Amino acid sequence: MAKGPVASRPFASLPADHAKHQANFVRFDPSSAYLELNSVSLQQLLGSLFNNSLFAKQLDSRYGLPKESRDVLLNAPVIVRMDQLEAGRFQAAIQARLMLAAGQIDMTKRSLDAVATALLKRGFQRVQHPLLFPDGRLSNRVADVWFDPQGHNQGG
Repeated sequence: MAKGPVASRPFASLPADHAKHQANFVRFDPSSAYLELNSVSLQQLLGSLFNNSLFAKQLDSRYGLPKESRDVLLNAPVIVRMDQLEAGRFQAAIQARLMLAAGQIDMTKRSLDAVATALLKRGFQRVQHPLLFPDGRLSNRVADVWFDPQGHNQGG
């Protein structure tokens, strides 16, 4: 069910002519995740929000995410997952994995660097944590976790 300022209706009620943007499937598995959404793009889910003139202006000027970058993010195939958190200020964590074309990776990295710079200017702190493989082994990759000026984890 899509609810919020943009829509309050079942995903199945989306117009048929937008089939190329609809989710491949939505799976609810209480043992592992609240929600997992595999989709050919985020356009149907976040397009109206990202393209809203007030929101878009702030993303561009405050966080260095111009329309070209937002379009790449909105049109990339994506897996969005929501998991329960056992502790902390939030009850759930949302993770998105985007599948970008090779030619879009550098632009996306620059956009994320611009967002990081904006967060640092606002007093946020970035802490890197090593990622683990599913079998528990340490990966050579790290996750950037952001803490607000009061020291609360805000995401990564």
